[in-house]
Amino acid sequence: MGLQWATHNVAPELEHIDAISESFGSYAPSLLSEETSIQRIRCNYDGSDCHLNELDESQLSNDLSLHSGVDAPKDTWEFFFINKFLIRDRKIAAPTNSNRLQISTSSYQQLVSYCDLPPSFVHALFRHYLPTGRGFREISSINDAITYDHWYFLPVRVQVLCKKSSGHTVKTPDNNQMNPFNYLHLPDVKVDKKGSCVDIRGSCIAIYSKHNTSTGRSTFVIFNLLDGRWDKVVEEPRIRITETIAHANENGQLKSPYFHHLVYLTSTLKWWTNAMNSVNVQLIAYEDSLQHEMDNNEDSTKFYTDLNRALHSIAAHLHRYGSELKSLEATISDMDKQLTEVCNFHERTDDANRQIIHGLNHIASQVREINDFVLELEKKLNNILALLFNRMQIANTQAMNKVLQAIQADTKTSQILSKEMQKDSLSMKTIAVVTMFFLPGATFAALFSMPFFGNNDWLSSVSRMWLWFAFTVPTTSLTLLFYWYYKRRGEQIRSEEDGKVDEEDSTNVEKL
Repeated sequence: MGLQWATHNVAPELEHIDAISESFGSYAPSLLSEETSIQRIRCNYDGSDCHLNELDESQLSNDLSLHSGVDAPKDTWEFFFINKFLIRDRKIAAPTNSNRLQISTSSYQQLVSYCDLPPSFVHALFRHYLPTGRGFREISSINDAITYDHWYFLPVRVQVLCKKSSGHTVKTPDNNQMNPFNYLHLPDVKVDKKGSCVDIRGSCIAIYSKHNTSTGRSTFVIFNLLDGRWDKVVEEPRIRITETIAHANENGQLKSPYFHHLVYLTSTLKWWTNAMNSVNVQLIAYEDSLQHEMDNNEDSTKFYTDLNRALHSIAAHLHRYGSELKSLEATISDMDKQLTEVCNFHERTDDANRQIIHGLNHIASQVREINDFVLELEKKLNNILALLFNRMQIANTQAMNKVLQAIQADTKTSQILSKEMQKDSLSMKTIAVVTMFFLPGATFAALFSMPFFGNNDWLSSVSRMWLWFAFTVPTTSLTLLFYWYYKRRGEQIRSEEDGKVDEEDSTNVEKL
């Protein structure tokens, strides 16, 4: 079943409502759970009558029904915190749906209707891993009473303890560190006495806020997509919001309806700062190890390969970090402009609104500083890569020199073998010529010594020895003459073949 929106909550020129509603059925099972467990805070503007409750599906349904329509309280804040399953006790096995938001499909539909969540925000939430923008609307304007809302996504990078001692180089869809949407392992950044290293994990926080100038009611819905294993990080903004409300109640202050934005922005910047500092520490460690390896005379091929892979992984992540920080800076800039436009509707909290604007300017300057730090890290990374490339070239040159030396040694050995073979060839040729010279005479001598000729008185006479010379000398001469002709003919054939090859090569060169 698709989502349904009220007529005033739809902008067909900006949103394809039917497609968004139909796609809800395919996206919901992978992002939403079967059960609901969300936290809700409701209090007055001065921080009084503050209640924090954890609601299941039926309790949420009753609460939304009770506080909707004409029965809705005025001059109040209400916060809805939707997280993934928080694993507070590592000894207890996490449920199978721990990686999904702890809100059921029916509860999500009720929350969409109750808070007037815009279709574009809902669609962006289910595709949070893709680039998305920000939204600001005036929902209605009746008798100078304006209801307006604002939504955006905060890109988050947090530093967490690494729970795996190995397996970081194995490439799987969820473990490929060349993909900046996956985690980044920093093996040389130690954060405790046990020597535990850290990972940089990325995610986002989707924030929707709505304010009704007629009733003075502000509603905030926060979808925190951080992994539930980092429960302290996930709950930090909610705890800070509770502390801020308590502080306002103790001091009788009226807080601006925008104060929660500062809470989430400052927590996000703290996480970013810690993460970037860890990347800096890791780059320094890589540079130190490279300098140390330069003094090592052993084969460093594996070290260079592993370091090259690690540095290119960091490079891919730093490029993505720069894009996310620019998005964060643009979000703050848009929020500043929008608050300036609507601050005249908050006369009671005018001073608090001005403080929020000053706070946004301060946060914007921090984002710019972090972005500059990322650029500095990229330059440092390029310097290390240049040094690594230089060392790899030197190592390759040394390896090539060793190969050339081995080839030279093989060439000398081949030359020696060639000379020995030439000597053997000359010896064999000499033996062949000598054999060829004596073979006819030996043949005729054997022939005339046969019994057939020995019984003949005429042939057996000593005076007939001239017959042996008569047969031997011409035959030997013919044999030597045939050898000379065959050798000469072979040389001519080889010479003609070499001439044809040279002619073909010159023809091909002319064609080129």
